[in-house]
Amino acid sequence: MATFVFMFFRDVPGQSELKSLFRALHASGKVPHALLLSEPAGSGALSLALAFARLLNCSAPKDGEGCGRCTSCLQYSGMAHPDLILSFPIVKPASESDFHSEHLLPEFRKAVLNDPFLSLQDWRGLMDPGNKQAIIPVREASRLMRSCGLKNFGGAFRVVLIWQAQKMNAESGNKLLKLIEEPPEGTLFILIAPSASDLLSTIVSRCQLVHVPPLSQDDIAQRLMSEHTPDRDKAQMAASLAEGDLRQAVRLLELDDTLLQYTEWFVQLTRICYAARLPDLLNWTTELGKSTRDELIAFFRFSAHFLEESTRSRSGLKVYESPALARTGFKMNVFSQLMPLAGVEQIAEGFGRSVENVQRNVHAKLILFNLGIDMMRAFKAKE
Repeated sequence: MATFVFMFFRDVPGQSELKSLFRALHASGKVPHALLLSEPAGSGALSLALAFARLLNCSAPKDGEGCGRCTSCLQYSGMAHPDLILSFPIVKPASESDFHSEHLLPEFRKAVLNDPFLSLQDWRGLMDPGNKQAIIPVREASRLMRSCGLKNFGGAFRVVLIWQAQKMNAESGNKLLKLIEEPPEGTLFILIAPSASDLLSTIVSRCQLVHVPPLSQDDIAQRLMSEHTPDRDKAQMAASLAEGDLRQAVRLLELDDTLLQYTEWFVQLTRICYAARLPDLLNWTTELGKSTRDELIAFFRFSAHFLEESTRSRSGLKVYESPALARTGFKMNVFSQLMPLAGVEQIAEGFGRSVENVQRNVHAKLILFNLGIDMMRAFKAKE
């Protein structure tokens, strides 16, 4: 995975409205006591939060950015500012009784500096948790309360950043309620979670809610082309599959030519199902069943996206057809006329459910075979 460095607003792709919001809060001097950033995966909430914290504590900000040169900015560059308190899910070793996130702070800093779009799944993997769940336990809430009871180390704001705040259990969440509602002067809480509905309603009510939208396909494709690949087709295809998640798009690029293979897989499936060739479907299922989880998820997302484009083509709208698709001789406008709209929508939903089934470890061959049978039925409904 390529190294990311997103500690300034200018480095975060897209999100222009939110950048303006954070800059306006800084300029006004009216900073809320608690913010809850609700984001789909890979949308940049952590990067935005760190850029905002840097700006708040910079001694010489310019044009709505931290200067990058003062002592505070240099400390933020390593996520080592003494007034930046980080909290995140942990897996407690069996041998430790009083274990909290500060014990894993060097590892967390390294992981985020390498990838500010770090996912909970990948962070959990770095901790080697076995079958244990990563949580923010009540002892972590106690640590935050102790830290907030100390004087600031000289920064304008102490920033308490709770990443993946939905992993707070009820006990730790309730323990922090009063502190989040009335933090010490000069203290800002920033909570990051996939959705406000994942947190206690009493915590949500004490925060200013900020929705972080998914990154646009154009923003992702431009970032991929500027930093990861000169190939426009690969960048656009990865962006279309990533569903607003920059990190997932980079991961898809790392699959390299395998990404272009998805086009051929989908074309093979549609031709097999249109002709109702059951033996060929079994062979296709066997071959694709050898793929990795990431490859299958990417293929299912690609196929769902392809079906959405088919619907657009049916409506006479212009759609993007990659050179890989052209090489197969497959015509999207022809396909869009071969299956009734209800069938297209049904199969698109099926590909979406297949992503969930892979994530739940349902057998790959069973998922693929059921998709094929459903597509055969959808084509038959045209008759």
